[in-house]
Amino acid sequence: MKRLFRNRFKHTTSGFTLIEMLVVVVIITVLATIIAASWTAAVNRQRINTVRDQANRIIQQARADAKRSGIARVVVFGGRDGTTLEAAITAPSLDPNTGRTGGFVNDFNSINNWQSLGSQEVADRNVDFSVSPGTERQIIFESNGTVSRASIDEAISDEVIFAFNVRPKGTSTNANRCVIVGTLLGATRTADGTDCPT
Repeated sequence: MKRLFRNRFKHTTSGFTLIEMLVVVVIITVLATIIAASWTAAVNRQRINTVRDQANRIIQQARADAKRSGIARVVVFGGRDGTTLEAAITAPSLDPNTGRTGGFVNDFNSINNWQSLGSQEVADRNVDFSVSPGTERQIIFESNGTVSRASIDEAISDEVIFAFNVRPKGTSTNANRCVIVGTLLGATRTADGTDCPT
């Protein structure tokens, strides 16, 4: 009877060794690190897509407002200093040659309806953005909703009149998300990665 009890006791005391437990802890740590990195990348992509979609809506709204009201509209990106992730829709400046409205906005301090693009995390400079052509950082829509001649003269190429690019800070251009105004009618499209003009 004692022998039977001892054999039974030996079998019930078996467990994990310290090495086996360490291996399990290392595997769990590696998996958690991979999952956290993937989650962070997915969240950053979503934030960038949100900024791009907001920029696209603002461009489309400016075009629609110009067409509906019969008054030209300008979309300006970059805030007052050109580095803030903001956009505004405003009236164009007077053209010094003709005295008529239709020129690029020159006084960014006079704009009071800046809209932040993206969430607070994005606004805290976790992204890089650019506007092409970068000289003016704005696009003008005529009163009929078409792209202004001033914007066309600054066009990037025959297929791209204007582009707004955004990507997570410190990443390559493969992470770009962009809104492209590609036609005189003001039609927009979105693109990713190397399809975005720089």
